[in-house]
Amino acid sequence: MDVPVAADFEKTAAAVACVAWVALLVVHWNVTKADVKSGLWQLLHFAEDWASGKGWSLSPMAARVEKELIEVRVKILMFFNRLCVHVVFIMIFLQLLEFLRAPSLHAATWLLQSVAAYLPHVLIIAAPGLFSSSLLRPMHLFFFVLVLTTAFVSGSDSKDEVFGRLGFCLSAQVVQAFIFPVGAVTVVQSISNAAAHTWVMGQAFGAVTLWLVLFHVCLNVLVSCALPLIFEFAVREWIVASFQSQDSDSLIAGFRQMLKGICDGELLLDGSFQICGTAPCLQRLLSSSENFAGRSFPDLLADDEARKLLNNFLAPAAATSDADEGAEGGKRLQSSAAGAAPRCLRVPLRAPSGQAISVDVFHVPLPPSLYGESTAYHLQLGCTVSDVLQSDAVKCCASQQPAGLQESFEECYDELEEMTLLVNASTALMDIEEAHLRFVRKTDEPKVRMGMPTLKRFARPLDWLGIDAVLRGYARTVREGACGQQVPEEKQALPSMTLRVPGESRHVSISSPFPRQHAAEDVFLFLHLVGFEGPPPPPTSRLGDLDEVPTIASFDGPGGASGPGAHKTGAAGGVLYLMTM
Repeated sequence: MDVPVAADFEKTAAAVACVAWVALLVVHWNVTKADVKSGLWQLLHFAEDWASGKGWSLSPMAARVEKELIEVRVKILMFFNRLCVHVVFIMIFLQLLEFLRAPSLHAATWLLQSVAAYLPHVLIIAAPGLFSSSLLRPMHLFFFVLVLTTAFVSGSDSKDEVFGRLGFCLSAQVVQAFIFPVGAVTVVQSISNAAAHTWVMGQAFGAVTLWLVLFHVCLNVLVSCALPLIFEFAVREWIVASFQSQDSDSLIAGFRQMLKGICDGELLLDGSFQICGTAPCLQRLLSSSENFAGRSFPDLLADDEARKLLNNFLAPAAATSDADEGAEGGKRLQSSAAGAAPRCLRVPLRAPSGQAISVDVFHVPLPPSLYGESTAYHLQLGCTVSDVLQSDAVKCCASQQPAGLQESFEECYDELEEMTLLVNASTALMDIEEAHLRFVRKTDEPKVRMGMPTLKRFARPLDWLGIDAVLRGYARTVREGACGQQVPEEKQALPSMTLRVPGESRHVSISSPFPRQHAAEDVFLFLHLVGFEGPPPPPTSRLGDLDEVPTIASFDGPGGASGPGAHKTGAAGGVLYLMTM
C-alpha cells in the first residue's frame, strides 16, 4: 500500500507544481510584457541601424552626450592606467621569481602575459599624445583576449592557486567594465568568460554541476554586462544634467545681456523679500555705494503708501509661498502664473540724497525648490522710467500724486542747446567722465537738478544697442591705431538713435580727445551733439471740446511713451525686475 500511495503523491505534487509554474508564468508575462516588448524593440532598431551603418541615429544632444561620455572614459582610463602600471610591474617581478624558482611552460606563459599587459600601460604613460578615444575599442578587444587567455591558462594550476588566478581575472573584468564602452564585445566577453571560468573550475575539481554553471553565468553577466550598463546609465544622467545646467546658465546669461538693453537690472529676493547677493542695479539707480545684501526691499521705498502698494502687489506670491506645496490651490496658482506675463508696478525708491526715484517693478515668483530650500524666492527686474509731458493736465495729475510718486522734471533739458560729453569707451556702460552743456534760458522756472549718469542712462533702452555699436566701432578704431597717432574725427548722422533729451539730436560727431601713449590706456571719446530743435508740434485737434488727460501712473513700457511731438524729459527713474523664490 505504501508504494502506490507514494507514487500517487508524487504524481499529484508534480501536477500541482506544473499548474503553479504555468500560473506563475502567466503572471510574470502580464507584469513584464511591456518591458520585454520595449527592450526587444530597442534591440531590433539598434541591430537595424548597426547593419545599415546608421549607428545610433543620434540627435545633436545625444551626440554631445556620447562625445562627453567618451572623454570621461578616457579620463578614467588614464587614472586607472597610472595605478595598474605599478600593479602589473609587481606581477612581472613575482612571475619572474616564480619562473626562476621552478621553470615551466605554465610559469613562462604567465610571465609573457604579464609583460603583454604591461606594455600598453607603459606606452600610454610614456607617450600620452599617441593615445586617443578611437583606441578604446581596440584596447577593449586586446585586454578581453588577454584576460580570457589568462583564465584558460589558469586551468592547469593546482586547486590552491586557481581561485587566486581567477580572482585576478575577475578584478581585471571589473576594471574593464568602468573603462570601455558597452557593445557587442561586452556580450561576447560575458559569455566567453563564463564558459572559461566554468571549464577551469571543472578542471580543478573534476566536475561541472548545474549550480556551478549558473553561478559563473550570473557572476560574469553581473560583472561584464550589468555593472558597465549601470555605470554608463549613471554617467549619462550626470552628463545630461550637467549639459542642461550649462545650457540654462548660457540662456540666463543671454537673457541678462538682453535685459541690459531694456532694463536697469534684476534683484533676487527671498521669502521675506530681503535682497539676496549684491545689487549693482540699485547702486546705479540710487547713486549709492552701499551693499544692499540682506536689506529688505520694502524698506527702500520712499513712503508708507508705496510700501502698502508693494505689499498688495506681492500678496499673491506671498500667499503661494505660504501655502502647502501639495495643495491644489497653490499648484493652480503657480501653473496659471507660469504662462502669464510678469506683473508690473511703479514704485518710488528713496536715494541716500533724499531724491525719490521712480522705477517700474516686474515681479516673477520662482519655484520653491530653488537652491534645494523650501522657502520661496522672487525675481524682480526694473528699468528706467521716462514720462512724457503732453499738456498742463499731466502736471495737474502729477501734483495730485503722493509726494513719493511724483516725478522730478529737469528743466535744464528743456533749455539745452548743445552738449559735449567725454565718454570712457573702455567701461561697460560708457561712463561719462566730463560733460560740457550750453543752455539758452527760455523760462524763469525754479532751478533744477542735474546728475551725471552714464551714457546708457541718457539713451532710450531700445536705442542703446545701436548707439553702443557705433561708439564701440569707433573706439575699436582708436584702440587698433598706433600709439601716439591721432585718429581722424568721424561724423555721421544718427536718425534712428535718440537720447532722452528734448527733441531729437539730429547729428553727432565722434572724436578721440587725445592720442593714447600706451596700448593699455582707456579709450575716451568726445560726443558733440547738435540739432535739438525737435519735430514740429502736432496739429491742433479739430475736436476742441474733447481732452485726453494722461495719467503718470500708467505704464508705457521701459522707455516711456514716445511719439510725434512728444516732449522728452530727463526725469530720474528706473525699471526694476524682482525675482522671488
